[in-house]
Amino acid sequence: MNSKALIHDSFDVPVEASIQDFIIMKVDPDYAKLDYEALMSAKEFIRKQLGSEWPSDNFTLKENTDSLFDDLTSFNNKTSFTYHILNRQKSQIIGCFYVSSPIAKPYDASVFIWVKKEYLSSPVFPKIKTAIKSWISQKWPLKRVDYSLNKQSITKAMKQ
Repeated sequence: MNSKALIHDSFDVPVEASIQDFIIMKVDPDYAKLDYEALMSAKEFIRKQLGSEWPSDNFTLKENTDSLFDDLTSFNNKTSFTYHILNRQKSQIIGCFYVSSPIAKPYDASVFIWVKKEYLSSPVFPKIKTAIKSWISQKWPLKRVDYSLNKQSITKAMKQ
């Protein structure tokens, strides 16, 4: 196993799956424009949940595309995994999620999930979070996954 790899080299990382009403797909820079639109609609939520300034108000499509290429490299190196969450037709990005190194012990990984602003307060977001959590527990060799970055109240995150 690569010393920086999140999971063992022998694990065949899923690149696409259908979960409930959605498609999850390995990050793909060809979807940069759709990803950018979704990301910028959710920027306040992401900033509050992660306690960061990313993405900034003047984050560009080019910066997003570059970021997706970096995410793809990390995915291929098995150091972190970014997935798009799409509608069944793959014509709309609903959000993204990240499986990355744990932010705290004793976890094997941390997962952060975001969706477009229009879905934050809808039943879609909890449905997506539940489906992803189930998918990870069934398909990944991770025993202890930290979902704490997704715990803050959506209402609280959007008001702060």
